[in-house]
Amino acid sequence: MFLSASDLVLNANGVRVGPRRVTEERLLRVDRGVYIGVDKLAADPASWSVRARVAEARLLALNARAFGSEGFAFTGESALVVLGLDPWWNNPDVSVRRKVRSGTKTGMWAMHVGSTTVSETRIKQTDVFADSLDTSLFTKRGLPISPLPILVLDLVRSAHPLQAFHDVSVLLRYHSRFDRWELECSQAQAAHIKQDLRNELCDLRAGRDKRIHGFGRALAVLDASDPGVESPAHQVAAAAVKRQQDLEDLGWHIVNITYQQARDVEGLVNYLTQRLGALGVRTHSAHGLLWEPPSLELFAKHRRS
Repeated sequence: MFLSASDLVLNANGVRVGPRRVTEERLLRVDRGVYIGVDKLAADPASWSVRARVAEARLLALNARAFGSEGFAFTGESALVVLGLDPWWNNPDVSVRRKVRSGTKTGMWAMHVGSTTVSETRIKQTDVFADSLDTSLFTKRGLPISPLPILVLDLVRSAHPLQAFHDVSVLLRYHSRFDRWELECSQAQAAHIKQDLRNELCDLRAGRDKRIHGFGRALAVLDASDPGVESPAHQVAAAAVKRQQDLEDLGWHIVNITYQQARDVEGLVNYLTQRLGALGVRTHSAHGLLWEPPSLELFAKHRRS
């Protein structure tokens, strides 16, 4: 994390942070009674960095309000932020586990930092398991997070499979200290961690009478996770390359087009005519083209089939 609790300005000892101080110190309101200097959030003005700093500030603010709460821990993508990792969403919801859910507040409002508007997020609370496996762990910055098996479970419960794959792979890369220059050792370490996680999740399931929502999915995503994959796009691209190679081995010729080419119907037709001609495919006859001219209706926004 880039920020710490010392970067926050809080209402304390009955003294509120007044409007004058907010103006003079250029403070932004993060949560009820919690502020932070705009310079802390905009040290790097890039929108991506601003959203990442706001995500950290929100966790620090919630932790300040929940200080001393029993059974409170960040989980899901919030735990990744606490660990200094990049989750799938640059502006993730705040996910926590509590023994007793408190309050009615379910969201954190939008924040305007320079030219970047960071949209509002939800606070998602989950009951903790009555099990030692769900005992909070504390990071060096004093922020509590759920243990690794619970993190894996919470990351896949309500996320899109691609999002879950990314987040679990990031978590696995962090805990296995994955190093491309020590590939064999890193892969062995990752495999060992994955097996331990699977065993702990199975033990958690065996100790409960009720089914655990997302349990099977968590095991499937854990098995598929890969600490060597930098992003889901890496995996998708590798699959696309293999598919093209398989088709070419069967004698097919592949003509790739970009998104921008697909938007220009007339230019696309000319490009395909040129490429097909280069491959020896006839595109003209004595009567003209071998296909009907494309209609703009074909690419209309309302078209669904």
